[in-house]
Parts: sequence; structure tokens; C-alpha cells
Amino acid sequence: MTSNTCLTMKLLQALAGSGRFGRGLPVEQQTFIVLADTVLKQLDSFKSGEAGVAGPVRRFLDKGLDEVGPKGLDFLTVLAAHEGEGLVVDRQAAVAGSRSPSFNGTTGQRSDLSIIEVGLFFRTELLAAATAALAEAGLGDEQLGLEAQPVVLVTNDNGQLQLAKAHGLPAFKLAGASEFEAQITSIIRSGGDLSSSTLRSLMAPSATAGLGAVAGRSLQDDYDGSISCLRGLLEAYQDLSGLLGRVSVLVAGSLPGEEAAVLTDLQQLLQDHQHMQLFPEIGDSHGTGISDAAIVASRAGSAVSVLDASLANISALERSLVNWEDRAARHHTPSRVLKWAGSGRGKMSSIGL
Repeated sequence: MTSNTCLTMKLLQALAGSGRFGRGLPVEQQTFIVLADTVLKQLDSFKSGEAGVAGPVRRFLDKGLDEVGPKGLDFLTVLAAHEGEGLVVDRQAAVAGSRSPSFNGTTGQRSDLSIIEVGLFFRTELLAAATAALAEAGLGDEQLGLEAQPVVLVTNDNGQLQLAKAHGLPAFKLAGASEFEAQITSIIRSGGDLSSSTLRSLMAPSATAGLGAVAGRSLQDDYDGSISCLRGLLEAYQDLSGLLGRVSVLVAGSLPGEEAAVLTDLQQLLQDHQHMQLFPEIGDSHGTGISDAAIVASRAGSAVSVLDASLANISALERSLVNWEDRAARHHTPSRVLKWAGSGRGKMSSIGL
């Protein structure tokens, strides 16, 4: 595509083909370009645009993706929505506010925020993986300095660049980066490799200048949910304990020959007792596994048997535990981007978004 930078796709293809960029380098020196689903849709919309843009975009989408993607040199990949923006939503990591009900910006700004959120998500995941690998090797994370940036957003959009930095995502603008251009040209002409450490060291001063704090969704949210669930379970147990106490008193006070009367009293007690139902603190019916009918009945004051209410509580607890276990399991099963980056022993490949 048309560009005013030396760092073109054509150049990267040539370097990758000669083993000087991407897969031809050691895993910790490999750099990958990731296109989020939002970016691909934006590119697709350019196919019918201006002649100077539409042609290169069509060629890139028709042939370029295959040449540099997994079928070819394998230094670029397109993340489907479920691997990028959808994953961010699933992990409740839309920290830049792209899905906020109060968002009142343009469609373009929302797209920018979505791209930034994908970058922030994988930055957090990659840094966590690198830190864990360092700890396993008995090393500290002090090695992850300012230049240890596993994800850098590369853009010529000033607004997007400033948004990314404000949210803590390193961002680099190729256009007008004359010093960067000169250094890259010198390295290439001297036969050097375009390694991830080289790109990070050259981009870091500009990409990290004015970097804001990284927003994130910590485990506190899940912790709060688990505490609410346990609180609901405790209150349900307390309620059942009181019921069992009344049953014990009723049985203990009965005399021989009064079994039928006691049984009738027990049946009436169970019928009249409205057992504490559900865990309202942990979310709606779709998040807890509790039926909508049960919730409506509870809110309306309808009689619900002890057995039915207990079964609803058990269902809610089971569904909540499955959700938490699934969330934990996915943290132990790296996404394609994490596997691609190959963060072994704290070494990180670079991801360009």
C-alpha cells in the first residue's frame, strides 16, 4: 500500500524471505503484525475508495494476506472477532470504554477504542506470561524495563495514537519519524537483522513518551462475585438451620400416638416456610443459571417449596462455579497470540498492532 515510510510490507516480505525478519530469527527476536477484526473491516471499506488507496488495498487483501500470513511467511495474522474484540468482551476487559452505554463519540472513535482494547488485552497477557516465566526461572521482573514492550500500536492516525497512549498502550507513528527511518535504513543496508529488540529499542522512546497508566479489569471483580455467592450460600444455610431447629422442636415435643398429628404439622411447616431463595447479589438469571420463572416467583412473593428453592440455589452455585473455573482455565490456556509470541523464560516476541 502507498506509504511515506521505508518500513513497507514489501520490505518486510523481502527481509522475512531472507531470514532477517520474523520467523527466520530466534523466537525472542521475532516480530509479528496483528490485524484486529476492526482493522480488517476498515481496510475492506477502502476497496471502493480513492484510486490511489483502493488498488493497493485490494491487492493486499487478495494476495498479500496469503503471502505474509500463516500460509506464507507467517509474520502477519488477522484475528477474528472472537480472538480479538470478542475475547476482550468475554473477559470483560473493555477498559477503554468502547462498549460503555454512556459513550457519545463517533463510530470511528469507538473503532479506535476497540483496537486499543485488543492491544491492551494482549499486552497484559504477554507481560503476565513473561513475568511468570521469569519467576519460574528464579529471576525478577526488573528485566521488563521501559523497552520491554510486547505490543506496540503502529498508526499514522494522531487521534488514535493519543488515545492509545492515554490508556497506557505504547503507540508509534511511522509518518515523519525521520530519525527512525535513518536508523532502519542504516541497519538494512549494513545487512543487519530487523529483530524485535532492535524495533523495540528504536520505537520505545517515542512509543512510550507520555504513556498513561494502564487500565485493567483485575480479579477483584471475580473475587467480589465469589464473596457474594458465598454470602448467599451462608444465609441459605442459616435459613435451613432455623427450619431444622423448628422441626427438631416439633418432633421432640411429640408424644407416643401423636405421629399422625406431628406429620401434619411438619407438612404445614414446610408448606408455610418460604426458604431463602437464590443469590441475588451475583447477577441475573443468565449469569447464575437460575430460571426466570423462579426469580419472578420470588420477587412476587409466591410460595416456593423448600426443595424447589434449595435446588434453585444449588443450580445457581453450580453455574457460578463453572463460570469461575472456566475463566481460570482460559488463563492457563494461552490464546493464539500468546502461543505465537512464544514467551519462554521471560523472553518476548514483539506484536505490532
